[in-house]
Amino acid sequence: LAVAGLIAVILTWPLAANFDTIIAGGGSAGDNTGYIWDLWSNSHYGIDLWGAGLQDHVGLPFGRTVIGGANLLLFFYNVPGAILGTLLPTIAAYNVMVLAGMALTGASMYLLVRWLGLGIGPAAWAGMAFEIFPYEALRTAAHPPLAWLMFAPLLLMACIWWLQKPSWRRATVMAAATLFAWLSNPYFGAMALVAVGVTLLVAIPLFAHCFGGRAVLARVGEAVGALVVIVIVPLGIIIASTRGVADQIVT
Repeated sequence: LAVAGLIAVILTWPLAANFDTIIAGGGSAGDNTGYIWDLWSNSHYGIDLWGAGLQDHVGLPFGRTVIGGANLLLFFYNVPGAILGTLLPTIAAYNVMVLAGMALTGASMYLLVRWLGLGIGPAAWAGMAFEIFPYEALRTAAHPPLAWLMFAPLLLMACIWWLQKPSWRRATVMAAATLFAWLSNPYFGAMALVAVGVTLLVAIPLFAHCFGGRAVLARVGEAVGALVVIVIVPLGIIIASTRGVADQIVT
C-alpha cells in the first residue's frame, strides 16, 4: 500500500507539493469542482444518507434538493471525504481522497494476484498497471469516485473463493463484496451484479460435474439467497426511499 501511495504521488506530482492549493486535473469548472463543493458542503453542513435534504446555502431562494440515497450509494467515497473535510482544508481533503483512490486501487490488484499464488514481482506489476492505466488516470482527474476501483479485484477474489469450495459463508462474502461495489458507486454495483450472475452460470455445470445436481440447487440457492438478503432487498429499500424525491426534482 505504501508503494502504491508513492506511485500515486509521483503520477500526480506536483500535487503533493501544493496539497491545499491545486487539484488533479485542474479546476476549470469541471465535474471535479462539483465534487469539491459536495465535500465542502458535506463536511460543514452534514451529509444526508437517507430520504431527502435541502442545501439552503446554495441556489437561493429555492436551495438544492439532495437525494440521500444517491449519497448512500457513494458511501465509501462521500463519508470518508466528509470526515476528512472536518479535519483538513477542503482542497487537501479532496486530494487525500484522490490519492487514496489511486493507491487502494493498485494495492487491491496486488492483493488479488498474490492471493492467486503468484510472486511479488507479477503482483507488483499488475498493481502498478491497474493504478496507472488510462481509465484510472482520466477518472482521477475528472471523476474521483469512479477511480476507486478496489471493488473489482475484491469481488473477483470473492467469486473465485466461492467457486472453489461453495458454502453459505463464502456466498455471504460474495454478496458482501457485491454490496461493497454498490456502496462505492452504483455503476460498479451494476457491474458487480453482472459479474456475480456470470459466476452463478459458470457454477451450474461446474458444480453438477463435481457434486451432483442436488448440490447445484443447494449451493446456487445459498448464493442467490445471500444476494437477495444482503444486496437486493436493501437496494430496493434505498431506491423506494428516493423515488418520490427524484420525481419531484424531475418535475
